Amino acid sequence: MSDSVHILFIALTLLLITILIFRECNMKKNYIEKFGHDKPKSHVVLIGDDILNNIDYVYENDETIEYNLTLEDLEVHNYAKSNSKINDIYKQFVNVHRNGNKVKKEMKKNVYIVISIGRDELLNNNQIKNSIYTKKEKVDIQKLWNVYKESVERIEKELKIKGYKPNIILIGLYLPRDKDYIGYEKIIQKWNTRLSEYSYKNSYGYINTYKLLNKENHFINKLYISEEGSIVIAESISKLVPKK
Repeated sequence: MSDSVHILFIALTLLLITILIFRECNMKKNYIEKFGHDKPKSHVVLIGDDILNNIDYVYENDETIEYNLTLEDLEVHNYAKSNSKINDIYKQFVNVHRNGNKVKKEMKKNVYIVISIGRDELLNNNQIKNSIYTKKEKVDIQKLWNVYKESVERIEKELKIKGYKPNIILIGLYLPRDKDYIGYEKIIQKWNTRLSEYSYKNSYGYINTYKLLNKENHFINKLYISEEGSIVIAESISKLVPKK
């Protein structure tokens, strides 16, 4: 009888130890998933113009869109450059691949390409300027739009070839607060409408900066994106990137 009790005691002890070990492992797993810093982050790659790289127009590094995205627990790779043209975005994308060591293989499904381009061509286009000031010439943005679409689709195709899931977010154009740009409102809206419809059709993310950047403090010199504007755009991008 005593042997049976002894065996039962040992069995119960082992069962209890097993339960405690399982509970401890489960708690540790839950803690890591919730609070651990070793969990994979989503990578955000910024491509385009100074809307996404506004370091030249703010006072400190921690006022940029890039910095504010890091506060959203995202890994940020910024290839955007001031004064970039539509044709430049594919070249910037190629640099991402060349520096592929920054984007690990296990992160391929967690990479988001954010593109902001087209403002320079639209706001500094002589045909558009003449149309706005003379009101005699009808503006045709089709050629610019075709180049834009070809560039984005080339990037998407390349993403698929390289084994990346094509998570693309397109940034619309905003209207500067400077009175010299009031005449561009209709052309910017026309561009953004195309961009919105194109994004919906292709399951891209879309951010309408025309509506988001609507306060004086969103701009520096009524033209460039300020610290407050950086926060608005960074938060909008973050909302389109699922948290892990």
